[in-house]
Amino acid sequence: MSKISFRESEFLENFKITTLEKGTPNEYKKVKLYNTKARILLTIPTNTSSFIQLFGYYKADGAPRGSARCALFALLNKLLKLGEIKMERNVHVEHPTPSDQNLPRLIKLYKEIGFAENKPTPGNPTNLDATVGQLLEALGRQCKMIVNDKEAASKQEQMSKVPKKMKKKRMYRPKLRL
Repeated sequence: MSKISFRESEFLENFKITTLEKGTPNEYKKVKLYNTKARILLTIPTNTSSFIQLFGYYKADGAPRGSARCALFALLNKLLKLGEIKMERNVHVEHPTPSDQNLPRLIKLYKEIGFAENKPTPGNPTNLDATVGQLLEALGRQCKMIVNDKEAASKQEQMSKVPKKMKKKRMYRPKLRL
């Protein structure tokens, strides 16, 4: 699969963090990304020894192939920048449910984005785990994020303002005579 280029702002539209059960030992943050590219739902317990739960991970209808993985990449990077998660924090997927009833295909997809399948446990036949760092490494090989659109545009604009004579200027080197 070739790298998918995308603008961070495009994939982080409608990104929301909500704190639930505030002030209790069960306090957690619900992270929701619901836009024209992907639908992702995470829960992040404030207890740092607990794992992050990935509940929903879907490409939006009509979005290009690979949109969900690049949206997850952008989302995890944003959460890191905000200090909500750390690289070594575990992310867990429990009971992944395929929309087309093809569970082996869905597990293969999760493995491609960096998850590892764990042994089944009673009541939990399918579960996958990875650290945030492992996910970012795997997704980074698949997605190329354009972080700052204005910065890239201003660099291109500056290059276009350079006179053509300067662009093609050659250095004069005297010939050496022996």
